[in-house]
Amino acid sequence: MSLNRGVAALGAVALVGVATLGVSYGIASSAGQPIPKVSVTSGSTWTQFSPASTCYNGGDPLTAKQLAACGALIQKQANNATAPAISVAPNGTFMISVDKKLTEKGWTASGGQTSLVSETKNYQASNLPVSSVIAAASSTSAAATSGTVLVLEQQGKTIYGAWLFQLNQKSA
Repeated sequence: MSLNRGVAALGAVALVGVATLGVSYGIASSAGQPIPKVSVTSGSTWTQFSPASTCYNGGDPLTAKQLAACGALIQKQANNATAPAISVAPNGTFMISVDKKLTEKGWTASGGQTSLVSETKNYQASNLPVSSVIAAASSTSAAATSGTVLVLEQQGKTIYGAWLFQLNQKSA
């Protein structure tokens, strides 16, 4: 094969690749934005959580109907201990990291009735005590070994998304 035919062949492959990339980009960008995730780290354990489908509206405020459905789902998961979970050391700490999208409007976190993170635009909150989440759960159930954490993407009183996860204490 001559050099010119080789260059022509590479050019054709490159043209097909660029065309494929262009079509793929168009399809991907029309599919909407990715759903932001919340990451939780405790010791060497790291897990990402997505919001339930009823608890995220593509970056727009949740409607009254969505808030009601989301609230019911969160209540059900918290009461039945069916929220996605991460294992944590009994007297350890954990860290919450959020996607950049959440830092634009702000976010909060609470464990039971305990505020863990006041409204912030920071990317992460660290050194959060596991014991405060478990203690909040212990007030409703004797000798609790798990507790739920609710992360809200919010700006003032407007809620844009909710992520619920459970901290499960590892056996001592």
